[in-house]
Order: sequence, then C-alpha cells, then structure tokens
Amino acid sequence: SSTFCTNIPIIKAVLIVLHLCWFPQAQQAPTDVKQFCLQNAPHDLLLTGVSSRANPFRPQKVCSFS
Repeated sequence: SSTFCTNIPIIKAVLIVLHLCWFPQAQQAPTDVKQFCLQNAPHDLLLTGVSSRANPFRPQKVCSFS
C-alpha cells in the first residue's frame, strides 16, 4: 500500500501522457481557444463595450406632445 501511495505522481504523469497520446487534439485545444479569442476580441462587445446609440436594450425615449 505504501509503495502505491509513493507512485501516485508517477501514475498520474503516465496517465497524462497516455491521454495526450490518445487525444492529440487536446494538446492543440488551448492554443486554438487563445487564437480564437484574440481574433474575435475586436468584435467582442464585452471587451469593447456598446455605444449608447447602438445598444438595443437601452430604454426607448418616448416623444409625446401635450
């Protein structure tokens, strides 16, 4: 039992390597996500903000004549 406990980091490392070998796209995923975020940042309204004129959720002004 104590031998198993001391080998847990080694077992974990082996499992990570096996996972990356079986799923090579997992290695590329973080790079792809970062690239997507950087390419779309100029169009992301959470990053760039919304002008008050372009905001479709702003309260509409009501014009009325008395």
